[in-house]
Amino acid sequence: LTACGYDDKNKVDIILNSLPVTRTEIVISKYVSSVCFAIVGIGFSVLVGGIGIYTGFPRIERFISINDILVVLIGGLLFTAIFYPLYFKFGMEKMRFVNVVLFMLLFFVPNIITSYVAENPNSGAVKWSLSIINETSTTILKMGSLLAIIIIFLLSLLLSTKIYKNRDL
Repeated sequence: LTACGYDDKNKVDIILNSLPVTRTEIVISKYVSSVCFAIVGIGFSVLVGGIGIYTGFPRIERFISINDILVVLIGGLLFTAIFYPLYFKFGMEKMRFVNVVLFMLLFFVPNIITSYVAENPNSGAVKWSLSIINETSTTILKMGSLLAIIIIFLLSLLLSTKIYKNRDL
């Protein structure tokens, strides 16, 4: 978000579009950079967590797990897939409020869904969803979720490319 804010503030689009790179390459680079940022963030978490655990730092109770990494990747890819098409369509100035809403949704929607399931265990949708979850192995669920998010991410990339190609600067 900060990088996009600086891009918008400094009118980087004008400079980038004067270079011998295509608009498609510009969009792809933004998507790839978001994945790189997630990987670097996970790497720092592993490093800091490892140092904290092995030095006996009292606040670190456990080491980062594969589940933690999957949640970060899925959340990051989902946020990116929602953010970039809107960013390319409206620009960063109009996205400030949307960013707050997106972050709130990423943090509160899982709790809302969990509360709904707990309060409505006899709902048809809840029973159907829980039966699928209970009958499917955890590994398949995790890989299926990751695959679904990757597909959403790639569709978002295509949509962003189309939006950015048609945008006047």
